[in-house]
Amino acid sequence: MTSNNRPKTSFSAFEFDLDRLSLYHKGQTVKIERKALEVLEVLLHSAGQIVSSQEIIDRVWQDNPHGVTPIHLAQCISKLRKAFAQFEPDATFVETVRGSGYVFSHPLNESTREPVQAAQSAPVHRPGRSIFMGSAVAGLIAIVAFSGFTAWRMYPADDK
Repeated sequence: MTSNNRPKTSFSAFEFDLDRLSLYHKGQTVKIERKALEVLEVLLHSAGQIVSSQEIIDRVWQDNPHGVTPIHLAQCISKLRKAFAQFEPDATFVETVRGSGYVFSHPLNESTREPVQAAQSAPVHRPGRSIFMGSAVAGLIAIVAFSGFTAWRMYPADDK
């Protein structure tokens, strides 16, 4: 496994490790789900700038954007805010810009003044989801086909 050794981004007493997609507070891992960390990565990439909800959705859910709504994004933002509030309840890190999107508004520490350089790679392939969806579709087709065949056998067309 290779590492790009991208610099860590720090703000307040937090540190965001882009290679590991992990958030730390004073060296201790902050427990938070992966999608929320991916949202944080996008916001840190444009720290201090408004990022539209649609842009965040397109970048974080690029592997499967269908059915993802701003509500999913709002849930991730809420989880980020709760995680930050556990350690620094009086600080504001992510702000909502009504009708526009979100902004990472907390200043970055001097050593990481440059915004996070997000990976410009192809979407991450998550085979578990693809296999599940393929199996679900195949199962649904089999049920419909079996139901149609059973109905055809039970109620033959009367051509008289």
